[in-house]
This record gives sequence, C-alpha cells and structure tokens, in this order.
Amino acid sequence: MTFDNFDELDKISRAHPSAQLVLRILVENKGSIYKLGQKFGAPMDTISKLLARAQDLHLNVVGVSFHAGSGVADVDLYLGTFANAIERARKAFDLGKVAGYDFQLLDIGGGFQDKIFEQMATVCNLALNQHFPEWKRGGITVIAEPGQFFATNAFTLVTNIIARRDQSSKTHSMCEYFPRTLREDHLFLTIQYMSMMVYTDLLTVFGCRKYSPLLPQLEDHLWTEKTLNASRMNL
Repeated sequence: MTFDNFDELDKISRAHPSAQLVLRILVENKGSIYKLGQKFGAPMDTISKLLARAQDLHLNVVGVSFHAGSGVADVDLYLGTFANAIERARKAFDLGKVAGYDFQLLDIGGGFQDKIFEQMATVCNLALNQHFPEWKRGGITVIAEPGQFFATNAFTLVTNIIARRDQSSKTHSMCEYFPRTLREDHLFLTIQYMSMMVYTDLLTVFGCRKYSPLLPQLEDHLWTEKTLNASRMNL
C-alpha cells in the first residue's frame, strides 16, 4: 500500500494499521506525456517528516516506489528522468535507515515503451548497479509495473469508415495528423470519417493535441494513387 502524504498515513493507521507500506516519491517526469508527478509523489524534502510520522503511528514502511510518467514525448529526457528517479530512491532508502526502517523493496513503476524498452532496460540496470549494488546479491527486491508495455500492442481496432474526402494540405490546419495522397505532384489530405459515437469515445484518449504521440500510426503516411484506389474499394 503506497502513501505520499500525512493524510494517507493517518487514514492507514485507522483503517489498516498492519499494512506493509511503500513510500511513493516525487520524480521529475521530464520527457513524459502523462506527468503523474502532478498527482502523486512525496517531495524529497518531506520524506524525513513523513517517515517520522509513520514511526509515531507504528506503521511498517517496507520500501520506496516512483513512476517516471507514462508515454514518451522526448526519449532522452525520459531516460534521464528514469535514471534520476533511481538516484532519488537511493536517497529515500538512506533517509529510511535514519528514521529506523530497513527498506527491502524498490518499485520502479511503469511507463515502459516497446520501441525503447532496451534503452530503458540499459539505463535502469546502470542506475541500479550504481545506486543499489545490493540488488544483485538479493539484498532488496526490485519490482516494476509494466502494464502499458504489455497492453500497448495487444489489440487492433477495427471500425467502419463511413465517408472520406481529399483536401489540399495547404488549406488544412491539422495536416500533420492525416494521411496524405500524392497526386499530380500535389499533396492532398485523405480525411476519413467514422461514426460520431465511436469518434467521441476515442476522443477522450486521442483527441488532445499534446497527446498526439499516442495517436494510431499508419505505416505509410504518404499514400500513392494505387493505395488510395485500394482503400476506396474497401469502403
């Protein structure tokens, strides 16, 4: 059970005083799309006081967790955030020892992306070896939350296209989000329409421009006349 503020500690003390607790720390979330640090995480300068309060309440704090943010907008910044988060976790472990705890668990969160998973794994291993050398000896348990990693490519959405039209890419403000058709040396947007009910459901996930990296990606955005005709046959 995680906590990151005094109210949570007081609530846990009343409702489940025998729980094993994990301190969730605040990390920078640079380079991510969903910056979970806006909602969760204890700032580093509050950790000592939180752990002192947990001791006063006789609560069992067993480890530290963080989440570097979900969705990658900038790979280099995101990887830097991940490495920095593990460094912060080490400082939280040390503060825990000062407070009288012996942490045995590190939860490195989620946000793992399929396309950069190997890079993330490399950064994670280097940071763990540097800041938590005891983890290879079994001194602590390291866990993660790779839900997005497994679910991102788990499904293919099939939906009806009820209409389509071509429009000059020079006159459309959102040309970067639509497939383009090359015809007579001029680019046209290929705009496809779906049912309003389906569209509004998807809008909550894909509609905001700042989340555009999450939009479904076509393998070839520059359609030729041949692929255009083939798509018309499927409408």
